[in-house]
Formats: sequence, structure tokens, C-alpha cells
Amino acid sequence: MKKKIALLIVIVLCLGMAAACNSDSGSTSSPTTSESPSGSTSGAGVIPGVPQGYLEDDVDHYARDTYSIGFLSDTFSFLQQSWYEGMVAFEQRLNIKMTSVDGQGSEDTYLANLELIETRGFDGVITICPPQVRVRASELLNESGVPWIAFVNTILDDNDRTVSPNVILDQYETGRRPMMWLIENYKTYWGDVDPSKVALIVISTSTSVDLWDRVHGPIEIFNEYFPEGTQITIDCAATGLTGMAAISEETTFDLVTATVSANPDIEYWMVTGSTEFFGVGSSRALEAMGYTPDNALVCVVGHGVNVVDWQSMTDDTVSVNMACLMISDLLYAAPAVSGIIALIDGRTTYDTMWLEKTPANYKHGNDFGVWEVENRVVTRWNYQDYFDEVNAMLEM
Repeated sequence: MKKKIALLIVIVLCLGMAAACNSDSGSTSSPTTSESPSGSTSGAGVIPGVPQGYLEDDVDHYARDTYSIGFLSDTFSFLQQSWYEGMVAFEQRLNIKMTSVDGQGSEDTYLANLELIETRGFDGVITICPPQVRVRASELLNESGVPWIAFVNTILDDNDRTVSPNVILDQYETGRRPMMWLIENYKTYWGDVDPSKVALIVISTSTSVDLWDRVHGPIEIFNEYFPEGTQITIDCAATGLTGMAAISEETTFDLVTATVSANPDIEYWMVTGSTEFFGVGSSRALEAMGYTPDNALVCVVGHGVNVVDWQSMTDDTVSVNMACLMISDLLYAAPAVSGIIALIDGRTTYDTMWLEKTPANYKHGNDFGVWEVENRVVTRWNYQDYFDEVNAMLEM
């Protein structure tokens, strides 16, 4: 008999992270679309019919002064540091100077930093905006007159439509791909099993539209392949934990330990989740309870901490942390820095850039361009191949 268990485990998740967070209600003003963004020193002008905002743009970046680009977030943890380093990698190639501005885990500090954009002399801004302050943040960004784009976190208005160009992920597909890896590989480790003895844990947070969009695919796939199995959703959504503590490996360890302990009849566990921290934390929990790849497999979204975990292993290490959806920091960074340069140059406008990249059926509208970053599921044994391919493709 099909069993579905919904665990609503409440945790306040710092929405300035990885995984890509989103919105609550409230009106949000959008960038001016009738004029090219201010700040151009090249005098390039809009180029009709030629898509702009790409790394391959036919532009001499050294025919102008070096652009000062601010990377603003409400926190600057492992994920933000990785993304920032990806942008810094393009400084010499694109004649830019990146500067990170850390909100130190405070939304008020983040907003105060936005108020100082003009005084800092930034030519353009790439920002990870906490959803709770998106209204005021977009107002401050627009009032500054400095070109800006949203990064990782979608910023929506009251009608659930984007208010600026965005560099994000296809959230549904992002959640679906790790689950498909589990489905395609579990028999390699488990063989044929009693489907009623199999359970799936999906970890995410309903306070983020982007992250919560990643749970639908795994649940649908599991129910299709294991209609008699047990599906458990851990919804991280509001108790007292804040910042990185809410999504830490230690917190995930405790949550998964409690979940598995409460279901002694389950013999086989699949785990997927919306961020990479869930992968390492859940793996350590399962391993501490005696699970191996013979009866537990973990594959989540995000690679950073997973790669660190894999690098600490030897060939003889037995771990359930088998695979993850890898999103190269360089593939995140390339459109962000190329796009903001094109806006500063005046070669494109807010309401035209990347429209050709935006999915026709994008659920949050096509008023502004959306760049969905490419990604791939990798394992602890082949992840370096992916890094090498990306470096070669980008000529890094």
C-alpha cells in the first residue's frame, strides 16, 4: 500500500544561499526599460538584431576603462565565495574589477550596502537578493541608476513575474535530474528489491519558491517508479534556526537521523535535496546508522561541499554520498559578468537582454531575460571530467 508521509520540520533557512531562493508578497518596481542603462563609457549603443550579454560578444573590452562591478549579498558563505571566485576568474579577460560586499548575515546591512552603491563607484551590480526585502532592494537598485541583474535568487513582483534579468536554474529540472540518477542506478547497488521497503527523503524549504520548485520532480518520479514506497518530505521552514545553521550539515544530520529512526520498517533509503549541504549531512547520518551503498544512496543539487567531501575520501572509502547535480561556478559567472558589461556598455537593455534564452513557457513571464545555467549529474569518480570540459569550453 502506498504510504506518503509529510514531515514538516520547521527551520528558518537563510535565503541568501545556494541554492536559489525566492519571494513573498509585496510590490516590486522594475528597472526602467525605455532607456539603455546608465554608466556606459564605451559609447557602443544598442546593436539591433544582435543578441548581447554573452561571453562571445564581439567587443574589445580594452577599448574602455576597467569596469567596477559589485557583487552584493546578505551573506558571504561557502556558496557565495565560490560564485564570486568564478566571476573574479574573468577579470583580466573582460577588463573588470570585482568587489564583494558582504551583508554579514543581516538583511538590514544588505539594504544599507545597496544605499551606498553610488558612493562606492560601481559601474554595475550583480546581486543575490534575500526574498524578504526584495521590494526595498529593487527600489534602491533602481534609484541608484546603476545597471544591475539578479543572481541565483529570482526577484518577482506581486504577479509572480520577474523584475530584472536573472541568472538562475531551471528549478523543476534541477530537482528532477538527481532523482533520475537514483532511479537509473539503484539496481546496480541493491538489485531487485521489494518496493514497499523503499523510501525517498526529499529535503527543501517551502519558504523559497525556487528551492521548493525542486521537490516536485523527485516526488513525481518516485511515485511513478515506487507506487508502493514511502515518500517523506522534510520541509525546512521556521523554528529559531537562522543563517547557515539552518542548512548546515549538522542540522541535516539531526533531521535525517530522526526521520530514519522513526521508520524502522524501511530497508532501503534514497535521499535527494535542494542544496548540497543536505547531501553531506544526510550521508553522515545514514553512515553513522550503519547504512552503506548496499541500502542507501544520496544524490542532491549542488557540488561544492560534496566535492570537498569526495576529495577527503580514498578509493577504499565506503560512502552513500554517491553523486550530485554539479553546476559549474564558471557557468554561473560567465553570463552574469557578460550581461552586466553589456548593460553598462549600452549594447542592450533590461527588457531585451537574453530574451532569446528565456523559455517560452517560463512560469514567471518573459518581461525580462532569464539565463538558465547548464548543469550535469556527476559522481565521486568522474566529477573532475566535468570541470575539465567546462574549462576547455570557456577557454579558461
